[in-house]
Amino acid sequence: MPSFTLDGLAAVIEQRRAQREAQENGITSGSSEPDEFPEASQIARTEVSDDLIDPALRENREDEQPVTPAQQRRRPRSESTSIETPVQRSAKYARITELACNTYTLSGSKRKEVQDFSALDLHEKHIVSYALLQSLRHDLMVQEARHSSMSVNLSAQTADMLRVVLMAPTNRSYVRQELLDFIKSDLRTHWDDWGVSRSVVQNSDALAKLVASYSRRLTDDRFLIKSVLKKAIIEGHCINKVMNQITPGSMFVTDAHRGRWAWIIGYYKQHREDGSKENPRFWHDLDDSLLARNELLVSKEPDPREREEVRQIEYKDALLEYCHDHPTTEAARDSPYDMPNWQVTLEARLARKHSF
Repeated sequence: MPSFTLDGLAAVIEQRRAQREAQENGITSGSSEPDEFPEASQIARTEVSDDLIDPALRENREDEQPVTPAQQRRRPRSESTSIETPVQRSAKYARITELACNTYTLSGSKRKEVQDFSALDLHEKHIVSYALLQSLRHDLMVQEARHSSMSVNLSAQTADMLRVVLMAPTNRSYVRQELLDFIKSDLRTHWDDWGVSRSVVQNSDALAKLVASYSRRLTDDRFLIKSVLKKAIIEGHCINKVMNQITPGSMFVTDAHRGRWAWIIGYYKQHREDGSKENPRFWHDLDDSLLARNELLVSKEPDPREREEVRQIEYKDALLEYCHDHPTTEAARDSPYDMPNWQVTLEARLARKHSF
């Protein structure tokens, strides 16, 4: 915006006064456009001081200036920040703190926490508030994990998946820690299949509580399976009847499952005959036996595919022997259209991560 000297400003005012008088008297210049001010070329670089400008003109000039975006974004001062002195502000906050504590009937340590919080500055309050938020999120995740792990809240598919973990024909252990490690790892990557929210598996404490509850469920399942095996040996049940009792109704049972459990029934029978009828370490001894057999196979056969074929032959022979001693008296539950997708994927992961 151009600036005028005092002489230039006076000339401009005089020129405009002459133009107005000429218009009032009906006198017009030769051109319709006003002449250029001759004094415009004499504009100096020094600006006119605000003190030398008429106050009315100065106020009009300031009003005509556009409002900047920063001025538009500027919020009006609140009542709390309009207090002039910090002492007055602190006194007001103290009154609000006491009123809030009385309203919500806070006393003791809770009241002291609110009082301490009110004395913090803005950044400190943000930090404390965020820490409290994270604590609440953690508590909610743990509570959700505890709720999901309760037997009454365990979904049917989750219960069936835990049973399939025990029933899988390639299982390498039943009570060792590596079984729970597999479940924990599988929960982290396939939480949706297990019916668990992602927030639970992302929290280490909540996940640990969930795995511990699943471990208790597996203990109950092993106790039930062992009682079925005991009854099968005493009463001579066929393999189909045994499998129908120890497997969930939604599970697809194959000859690989039957062969593996025919071998386990034979091991349990031998375990009882060796004087361990009431020995609670049956599952531990079974894990030790599976590990010893694998070590022997590794020492005899370096090729893992050959070792797996030897295992399959052993399980098939165990199934043939059991079926010969206990002829089939009950129909099997093995339609090819009954295998659920979750069982296929779970057993595939077990074969990759929890097998010899």
